[in-house]
Amino acid sequence: MKKDNMCVERKDIINILDDKLETVNTKLDYIKEQTTRTNSRVNRVEDDVIKIKLGDAGRAVSCPQLPTIKEQSEHLVALQKSSMTQKQLRNVIIKGITITGLFFTVLFGLITLILRYADIIISTT
Repeated sequence: MKKDNMCVERKDIINILDDKLETVNTKLDYIKEQTTRTNSRVNRVEDDVIKIKLGDAGRAVSCPQLPTIKEQSEHLVALQKSSMTQKQLRNVIIKGITITGLFFTVLFGLITLILRYADIIISTT
């Protein structure tokens, strides 16, 4: 009887292990199926990205406004290089005001001298 009991226990263990193995196989099949779907989606997205990149490159080459865009870009770069900073502009304005002030001071001084000289000449005659 002991032999029969051992045989039954072995069969039970083998059945349990078979069931577990079947469960693992089922899960592995599911994982494989999901991975295949995901890889397929990724491949489609990568293909779309390549098409977009190639389309953008072709569009840039065939763009009818490309010469105008390049010209405007070069013009902007030239303006940026030639434009003054705010500090430089402020210094130019301050120098301009100073020179203008000095010019009018000298001018009014000369007019005053001329008027005094003319007053002296008129009073002596």
